Amino acid sequence: MGGNRLAPGYRFTPTDLELVRYYLKRKILGDDILPSPIDELDIYKFEPRDLPQKSSLRTGDLQWHFFCPTSDKSCNGSGARNRVAVSGFWKHTGNPKDVTYKEEVVGKRNSFVYYRGMKRSSSTRTNWVMHEYKLEDRTLEQSVRQDDFVICKIFEKPGTGHMNGSEYGAPFKDEDWIDEEDKESRVAIPDPGPNGESLLVDGFNNQYEVSRVCLEDGNGLVTRLAKCASPRD
Repeated sequence: MGGNRLAPGYRFTPTDLELVRYYLKRKILGDDILPSPIDELDIYKFEPRDLPQKSSLRTGDLQWHFFCPTSDKSCNGSGARNRVAVSGFWKHTGNPKDVTYKEEVVGKRNSFVYYRGMKRSSSTRTNWVMHEYKLEDRTLEQSVRQDDFVICKIFEKPGTGHMNGSEYGAPFKDEDWIDEEDKESRVAIPDPGPNGESLLVDGFNNQYEVSRVCLEDGNGLVTRLAKCASPRD
C-alpha cells in the first residue's frame, strides 16, 4: 500500500464545537485553514446526491462538509433564508441546538430534511439530512459579518425515522487493504495432483513452484498450496 495512505478508521469527524469554533470562525475571519478539508460551495445549486462529488476530501466517508455562502438574495421578505435547491427544498426540522464553549453559546446548529418537489403539498420527503452550523461569537467586533458563511454537513440516512448509532464512515472492503505481496500469494492456483507432484504456475510478477499440502478441518480435508521460491532464482 502507498506510504501516505491512512489505515481504516481515520476520517474527518469534527465535533459541533470544532466546526463552529475552529473551521467556521477562521473562515469568517479570513484566517488560514491548512490543509482545508472543507470546500466552499453554494449547495443550493445542486441536488443532494450530486454533493459528494463536489467535495475534495476523498476519504470515502458518507458525510460531507461545505462552507456555504449566504447572501441577501437567499432571504425572503421576512429575513428568513430560502433553502430551495434545483428540484426540491430543505425543510427545517426539530429545534435549534446551542453550541457552547466554556458555558457560553458560540454557535447554533439547525437540522433540515430534503424534500423532492417544488410544492410543499405534493413534495416527497427523502432521507437526505443537513446540519447547518452558524457562528454566534459575542467576543468578535460588531464589524465582523458572522453570517457570511455557514457550514453545512450533508449525509443520507440509511432509512426513515431516528437512526441513532448509524455509522457514516467509509464502507470497509477487504480488497481495498490487500498489499501487492499478499495479492501474489493469493493468486488462484490449480491443484497439482494427489501424489505430491510439483508444477509451475504464473503469479502476478513471478513464476512459482507449488506442491500439494493437506490440512484437516471440521469439514474434512482442505487443500492449501504452498508458495515456494521461483525455480528461475
